Order: sequence, then C-alpha cells, then structure tokens
Amino acid sequence: YIYTEVSICRNTTVSTAVIHGVLPGESAKLSTLWAILGQPAGSIAVPYWPVGATPAAANGTSTAPLCDYAKLIRAQLFDQPAYENYIDTYKLLDGLGSGIWKNSFPAEDSIFTATDSILPVWRSDSLNIPSMLAHEAACADYALAKLQNIYANLITTIAENEQQLPAKIRLHQNYPNPFNASTKLEFRIPEPAFVTLKIYNTAGEEVATLLSSSIPSGAHSVTVDASGLASGIYFYKLQVGNYTQTRKMMLIR
Repeated sequence: YIYTEVSICRNTTVSTAVIHGVLPGESAKLSTLWAILGQPAGSIAVPYWPVGATPAAANGTSTAPLCDYAKLIRAQLFDQPAYENYIDTYKLLDGLGSGIWKNSFPAEDSIFTATDSILPVWRSDSLNIPSMLAHEAACADYALAKLQNIYANLITTIAENEQQLPAKIRLHQNYPNPFNASTKLEFRIPEPAFVTLKIYNTAGEEVATLLSSSIPSGAHSVTVDASGLASGIYFYKLQVGNYTQTRKMMLIR
C-alpha cells in the first residue's frame, strides 16, 4: 500500500485530462482532449475532439459507463475503508508481472499509437469529421471493453484465491490491517500438526518466525509485535504439512 492523498491518483480523484493543442494555422477542431474518466490508476486515457456528440461509452445521465467501471475498479484498489488514501499497489502490478496495469497500459498504448497515426492524415487533408467521430467512439468503446474485462478478472482472481483454500485449514486476514503497533493473526487447522507461521518483507526476506511447533487442532491466534519493524508491506505465511497460504499486511507508523 502507498499513500496517494498528495498525488493525482488519490482516492477522491474522479477524472483527469490533458489538452494537446494545435499549431498556428491549424483548425481548433484538431485540439485533442486526452481524458481519463474515473480514478486515474484504474482507468484508460481516451482522445476526444470538439466536433460532435460525445461517444456513448463516455456519456450518461449521471455518470458515463467508463466512469462506472473505473469506480468499481477503484473500490478494489482502495480496499481499506479506515485508510482510504492508501492504494493496494499489488493489484496494480504484482511481483509476477500480473495485475491491472498489465492489461490497461498496453490498451492505452494502442490507443496512443492509433491516434498518432491518424492525426497527420487529418492535418494534411481537409477535416474528416465522420472519421474523427468514428475514431473517438472506437477508442472509447475499446477502453470500456478493456475496463470491463479488467474488473471481471480482478473479481474472479479474488474469488478464486478464497475458493482454493482447503475446507478445514484457513488463514484469516490479520486485524487490524493496516496496523500501527500490533496486529492479530488467526488460523484454523482440522487436526494436530506441525505448523510454521513466518513474516517476510517485500524482498522475500524472512523477518520473523511467529510459530514453529506442533499444535493441537482448532482455532489459534498469534499477536504480532511490530516494534522492531519498519513501516511498509509485509507477508505472513502459514505452512501446515504441504499446504501453505500467504496473506499481506501493512504496517503504518
């Protein structure tokens, strides 16, 4: 998690835009408004021109479809209500190269490339308003389809991670999270077993062993004293036989 309140990607940002102007003598209709409708970290930039009606994907009575899906994605990125200014960067791009940006950045790049290739045509020829409107709508529809796919994959991944947990062995999310001085880890095992519970930093280095012993079946809890740890993201890993489960927690000073 990182603090975003002082950045353009803060939780309360609902859109952002950049205007690409024209050279002297060029038509003002070639001025390009690059707009990200919705929270910038979880949306896609789309070009718009002052030549006609706004595309359906970027228009609506109260909010646009692009905004609606960006809002759904934002809810997954800012998933700690008590710390609404902190974004879950692991969902943007994890250590394996997966995440929202793996799909949104290439989509955005393709829109940039397509627009850069057609703008010179519009500059050299007489303005082709139907072509501009068609390109604008195509980019907006493409961005919307990508956001819909990103959100569907994001929700599916979260659900699958929960479903893959064994029915009777469960490692719960620590509480509170984020935390300041201490937090509690809870887990459950169906039968007596040798259990290890360790904490790792984002570099994969072990920073603490909380448990390494044989324990009886049932529910168990361990309190983490974070007095010796620096602020940041940590992972705690439960191992019971061949089964392992890892969860993420955030320490804030």
